[in-house]
Amino acid sequence: MRPYPWDDKAEGIHGQDIDQDGRILTMRIPDPNGDWKVSELDPRLMDRRAPDEQGGQYYRLLPEGYLEDYDGYQIKVARSLRGLDFNRNFPVEWKPESDQRGAGPYPGSESETKALIDFITSHPNINTGIAYHTYSGVILRPPSTHSDDELDATDLWTYKA
Repeated sequence: MRPYPWDDKAEGIHGQDIDQDGRILTMRIPDPNGDWKVSELDPRLMDRRAPDEQGGQYYRLLPEGYLEDYDGYQIKVARSLRGLDFNRNFPVEWKPESDQRGAGPYPGSESETKALIDFITSHPNINTGIAYHTYSGVILRPPSTHSDDELDATDLWTYKA
């Protein structure tokens, strides 16, 4: 994978282990307009606030880290150093960055995925492929974009075993 493609500092919050506990977790920022509240079942968990809910203690949730170029008003989450998820840059079920982070400006916008798309479409004998994620470090079962109800029951059983 090619290195981070931008030379500039990315403004916003950058994930970092501030308290040196070996983990980058989520910070609760008290905010009367926040979207989150402490769960009644377990205070370690957060529940989404109802749209008409008022009068409680509410929070914003941000990744643990430090702010770069904070304007005193808006806290942005900085783009990732690995800002692209090549799997999301393919045309199938592509969504814009606002809906799916890491997707790129348009399907096949990155040279690596464009090269694969061109190669595969010029070879009609290819009928199966495996795409390794460059972002999450997990194995997702196909079709990862649909519910378990749409997967063959035997296949689902195998994945859950």
